Amino acid sequence: MLTLENLLSRRHVHFIGIGGVSMSALAEYLRARGVRVTGCDAVRGVYAARLAAKGVEIGVPRLDGAFDDFPLVIVNSAIRRDDPSLTEAMAKGCDIARREEALGAVFNSFGKSVAVCGTHGKTTTAAMIVHGLMSAGLTPAAFVGGVMKETGGNFVDGKDICVAEACEYRAGFMTLKPDINCMLNVDYDHADFYSGKEAAARAFRDFAGNTKGVNIVCGDDDTLKTFGGVTFGMGEDNYYSARGVWGKKGYYTFTFTEGGKPRFTATLSVPGLHNVTNALCACAALRVLGLGHGEIKRAVETFTGVDRRFTVYKGRFSVVTDYAHHPAEIAAALKTAGKYGLGKIRLVFQPHTYTRTRALFGGFLKALDADEIYIVPTYAARENAIEGYESKDLADALKREGKTVFYFDDMAALAETLKRKSADGDAVMLVGAGDVDALKDMLV
Repeated sequence: MLTLENLLSRRHVHFIGIGGVSMSALAEYLRARGVRVTGCDAVRGVYAARLAAKGVEIGVPRLDGAFDDFPLVIVNSAIRRDDPSLTEAMAKGCDIARREEALGAVFNSFGKSVAVCGTHGKTTTAAMIVHGLMSAGLTPAAFVGGVMKETGGNFVDGKDICVAEACEYRAGFMTLKPDINCMLNVDYDHADFYSGKEAAARAFRDFAGNTKGVNIVCGDDDTLKTFGGVTFGMGEDNYYSARGVWGKKGYYTFTFTEGGKPRFTATLSVPGLHNVTNALCACAALRVLGLGHGEIKRAVETFTGVDRRFTVYKGRFSVVTDYAHHPAEIAAALKTAGKYGLGKIRLVFQPHTYTRTRALFGGFLKALDADEIYIVPTYAARENAIEGYESKDLADALKREGKTVFYFDDMAALAETLKRKSADGDAVMLVGAGDVDALKDMLV
């Protein structure tokens, strides 16, 4: 079992897939502690570029000589067993650890820790908790799955408490033993690992058993409310709930109640009704951590979000980037767009993994519903194509549903088309967990 002492005693740690959001945060943590960090990735994305700017040596797609001094090698779950860098590291006899093991070694070393899990909403909720702690004058460490607008990064180096996203993919969160476990929702996803929602629910239940202190569970979720713990949610029977919820142009105001008693009224600075639930979870965690109602109100009202979570770039026509890659998330993003007051919406969707497209095909047909829909090639990640479930197949099926759909495999041509067709006040939404957001730079 990898321990923090093992990790920090290494003179050199090499990350295969260093550009991943969680991998890059771990790399930044180790570099800050004097460990020599190197890495490689298929492309030099935003997180890898951030590390390179701090002096981390990164190879694309490989780094020559990376294994000559037998470093500890950390890999994430998206790395295939036949990856050239991984096979070279194995042939050299390097010690190899999974990303989850490394995160667990760091996370579990803190005197107080908060994990945030759930199929949807964990990045925003974790970032909101971090913002609340920092606003109260504390110095949390944070490992978050996106760029927090308040800090400009996905990692915060701190000492008081550790806040981390707990990813359910391949039950990776089981390496974490949190004092506080925030559990948002359970839905079917990661079809290349889970056979169905029931299998995913078992993993979440197992993870609830890892908690050393209190589970904070969404009482509106039929699965989570059976786990026991402190409940939050829109329903008034939850210990922490929202009353008097109302919205204006997609931004919501609610009264936070605790044990049935109203404590404060707050207006969120991030749009979407789903963010009221995320905020309730964050408020609950901050209360358990001892923050006062005034501190929490100030935190939720001043939190401005995470990049690619309904991030709006305004111009002649608006461009919205959103990480949504599950039908439930796409539906929430489109609902938010409708309330926000955007004009004609052209939705660009990049499917993320073939197994997800196959497992949730019917859900995508229902959720993808805009004035015009543009489908681009699947972001394969760790997978090979599955016949009948490629992005072109999804586009064809949407057309059979009577929707206005176009398929593009040339991003430059798509950008020109969108610019030509979009009138003043229209909106282009770039949706998906892959690299579809790169299209923004061609449009803004």
